[in-house]
Amino acid sequence: MRPPLLVAVAGLLLAPLVVMAPSNAGASGTHAPVRTPNVVGLSRAQTYAAMRHADLYFTTSGPGSANATWSRVVAERPRAGTLVAWHSSVALTVTKVATAGATPTTKLATATTSTRRAPGRVPNLSHMTRAQVYAVMHRADLYFSTTGPGSANGTWKSVVAENPKPGTPIAARSSVTLTTSLLAPVPAGHVRVPNLIHLSRAQVYTVMRHADLYFSTRGPGAGHPWTRVVAESPSPGAVVALRSTITLTTALAVATAAVSHPRSAPTRSAPTRAAPVVTHSTAAPLVGTTHSRIGVATWYSYVPGQCATSYLPMGTRITVEDLETGVSVSCVVTDRQDYSPGRVVDLNETQFSQLTALWRGVVRVKVSW
Repeated sequence: MRPPLLVAVAGLLLAPLVVMAPSNAGASGTHAPVRTPNVVGLSRAQTYAAMRHADLYFTTSGPGSANATWSRVVAERPRAGTLVAWHSSVALTVTKVATAGATPTTKLATATTSTRRAPGRVPNLSHMTRAQVYAVMHRADLYFSTTGPGSANGTWKSVVAENPKPGTPIAARSSVTLTTSLLAPVPAGHVRVPNLIHLSRAQVYTVMRHADLYFSTRGPGAGHPWTRVVAESPSPGAVVALRSTITLTTALAVATAAVSHPRSAPTRSAPTRAAPVVTHSTAAPLVGTTHSRIGVATWYSYVPGQCATSYLPMGTRITVEDLETGVSVSCVVTDRQDYSPGRVVDLNETQFSQLTALWRGVVRVKVSW
């Protein structure tokens, strides 16, 4: 009779069992790593509560693990405080022997109190990398979800906006929605070179002022009233320090383009620093009928499917077509853009990226409604 009895006891000691599945109510689809709680000495009910609160799974081994008759935890692997992925599994060694000394209730109260955090504020995650976001959100004890380019397949590289806004009071373990970008974050004090090719003088002044960059010119029209840019150095998308100087190769408009080109602008001496544009003297007429306009589109962090214009009623649905590729997107006007000569729409980041690369900054489009 002894051999069967030994086999049965060995089975009870060695058979692992997944004993719980944490609740992910209110949890977002993307989470920062978590730290394993200290459950050594806790009862079975207290262990369930602590691991569910940490959103972790666990398996057990030892006396009582096979039929869930164990009474407390005597060891855990990895050790308490170890940083693990959300929904990871922790291996617990359990026993049927009751806890000696302090009551389990006191132990649970201590563990719960040590992990509870007071309400805090939403951290500023703008321009952080994915690794930085995970680290900051873990320290802040917050969840997050993502939207925007790269959010669906986890290929995003930086954060461009967040909701609620940074500094907003928020309860521990709340969720923050992050708008992401496929572009790598730009270091502090730097900026990406905007795409100025084919832009008019007025548009170059506006874009460079906004980017806080200087520029110089060379080529036909460099010392005279040039009308458009044909090349730039460094190339568009390059990361440069703020207030750096970009060299533009300029050209004069051909005779036929002087009348029909939508980006032509009245002449003015080119300074080496982007200066404010006088709208009444530099505004170029927009080409098109009463149901379409041709000009430049740019992007900003906004709600996907919505956009901004300065001339259409709120709620107007428009189609924006890239004149170079023929690709088009549709959006609803829900915001007002700042006036800039020749600029016909401000798209949200998601839809602009469907037309062209975000680093280009601007693209020539036709807006129809």
